[in-house]
Amino acid sequence: MKKTFFTLGSVIFLVSCSPKTAEVTTTPAVSEPMTFPNETVSTGFALYGSECTQCHKAKTVNKYSREEWNKILPNMAQKAKIDDGQEAAVDAYINWELAK
Repeated sequence: MKKTFFTLGSVIFLVSCSPKTAEVTTTPAVSEPMTFPNETVSTGFALYGSECTQCHKAKTVNKYSREEWNKILPNMAQKAKIDDGQEAAVDAYINWELAK
């Protein structure tokens, strides 16, 4: 009988001392839709998201300076086979991001 109470007491003790866990849920923040100053910047954003991610993840625009983008963009535009107008739109988007 003592053995049963000891075993039962030990189990209750261990269970009561175990860490309490609960499922943690977070609600993602609702972000406002992006608004662009003009259609060219909007088009550049769309191209940046579609063309620049065909071969790699989209880079954070502010990670690079204007001078670095001046070297990166022409090379990437050629690889992505986008025309001069599309490249100009992406450049307008990059300028807008850098100015923010």
